[in-house]
Amino acid sequence: MRKAPRQTSPREPAPALALEATLPVGLVPWLLGGLILALSLWRLVGFDHLLVWHDEVFTLIRVLGRSALTVNQSLFNATPLSPADALALLQGPADTWAATLTALMRHPEHPPLYYLLARALMGLPIDPVTAMRGASAGFGVLLPLAAFWLMQEVFGSSQPQNAWQRPASWPAPWLTALLVAASPLYLLYAQEGRQYALWTLLVAAASAAFLRALRTRDNLNWASYATLLALALYTHLLSALLIPLHALYGLLASNWKFGSKLSSQMDWQLGWQQEVRPLARRFALAVGAAIMLLSPWLVLMIVAADRVDDYTSWMQRPIPLAEMFLAWRDHLTRVFIDIRPVGTTGVGVPPWTALVLVPVGLALGHYLLKAPRPAVWFLPLLALAFIGMVLGPDLLLGGSRSQHPRYALPGLLALELMLAWSLSKMLTGNSTGWRWAGCMLLATLLTAGLWSFAAIGQAESWWNKNFSAGNSALAHDINAAPAPLVAVSPSGVSTGEILSLAYHLAPHVRIWGEPEIDSPLTIPDGFTGYFALTPSAKLRTALKPLSLRPVPGHWQWFQAQPGTMPSDIRNPTPEHPRRAPS
Repeated sequence: MRKAPRQTSPREPAPALALEATLPVGLVPWLLGGLILALSLWRLVGFDHLLVWHDEVFTLIRVLGRSALTVNQSLFNATPLSPADALALLQGPADTWAATLTALMRHPEHPPLYYLLARALMGLPIDPVTAMRGASAGFGVLLPLAAFWLMQEVFGSSQPQNAWQRPASWPAPWLTALLVAASPLYLLYAQEGRQYALWTLLVAAASAAFLRALRTRDNLNWASYATLLALALYTHLLSALLIPLHALYGLLASNWKFGSKLSSQMDWQLGWQQEVRPLARRFALAVGAAIMLLSPWLVLMIVAADRVDDYTSWMQRPIPLAEMFLAWRDHLTRVFIDIRPVGTTGVGVPPWTALVLVPVGLALGHYLLKAPRPAVWFLPLLALAFIGMVLGPDLLLGGSRSQHPRYALPGLLALELMLAWSLSKMLTGNSTGWRWAGCMLLATLLTAGLWSFAAIGQAESWWNKNFSAGNSALAHDINAAPAPLVAVSPSGVSTGEILSLAYHLAPHVRIWGEPEIDSPLTIPDGFTGYFALTPSAKLRTALKPLSLRPVPGHWQWFQAQPGTMPSDIRNPTPEHPRRAPS
């Protein structure tokens, strides 16, 4: 017997009707769209205020077409340099496009799409930092739109046609865009001169294009999917995770669709031939086209496999299990609220952690239980693929990938989409209590996001600057020292670190790079305040009788002071290994 539909109580009108009674129907999309647009455009506000960190320095070097060898020769030649002299290495005009491509090919672990787009912006009469961060900010502005599209493709088929145009009755895509636009985590990566804002955008767009092609079976949509997948692969190699993820979901969705018809319409063989095989053929052609487009870069990676291993070896530094899980706690929290800037990762339990994570966890559980099949599986697969690819190797093999949320951004985005679906059900449910709870949770998340935006906008640095995060504060101390000299020994981090610091040094400070010579070093005269970056044994000897003591909060920076050099400082074991440019 067919179950009668649940009736809405006369005293408890459907929330869609209640909302439409409060505001004109046509006004709701405009209000929501305006709020989403305003939060998205926040990425364009003051994106040059946070310090330029180590990895962004190497983005500039490659985009400008400079070689690391040339830069190092200019820095490490025993000639005292002013901060302006050092920063001239990162100023325009850029070298030729051929020089940029050559610089990118020296680091095949980073596909070139983002760097080439940033290089195009450097043709404008703007500062190179503004150009590279402006590219990321532009992609960050588009991310909420891509998230809207992805949510619509995941669940839109279970709604009436054009339901997305009526957010009062089908708010899930709108809530998705709103939560993503208000996320401090995506704000930070949209204001950083690296490829992660573009990558997250393309992963979301490629996934939406796949679902659309799967639904419509239109060849043009499959071509769009192949194009977006190729662009994602040319932005970050972890985009390859989309291929098995999409294949698995396509198989599950197709089996679910024709499997429900077996008893009355077709047998398994006929279902396979009519449903799965044509889709598998189109999917294989699209993926094959994307891989073929990527093949020149794949060949380069194979030829330079040793360099790729060397440049990514820093990920293998093991971290304690407790630190790993604290890092993931912070990653999940920072999707929604992030008001602690530098040096606080994994320290203590912020008072707002439970306030955010408990209701979010309950909402995710509600999604897994109540979301319609087979669409429910796509977002958990997306989250597991990218979060698992980061966390899994750290658990099984050891490593420090989990300290960096940038590699799991698409997975964290999937969690936001699941939360948005649950929120939409709470806000449009028949229970007044659930609707109020949904409103309170949404208001809390939006307030947390705005609070985070304000905190980030007032800071000089933030935790995502990694080991460079304290450089602006260190520069204040160096600038205040009498006749300061910053002595630098060559290492895997010294080039990026000294150029990051140079943005904040006063004109009277001098930078002295240790040359690679066999003879003893001679430190220039006329200086009384000495700071050292990754000092070698030769540099320590040259600074005697001064002793080097670590600068608090830094593993790579030391200050020379009178006194006996402690035995554990003469030959320290750094917390971080020699890190190749990334």
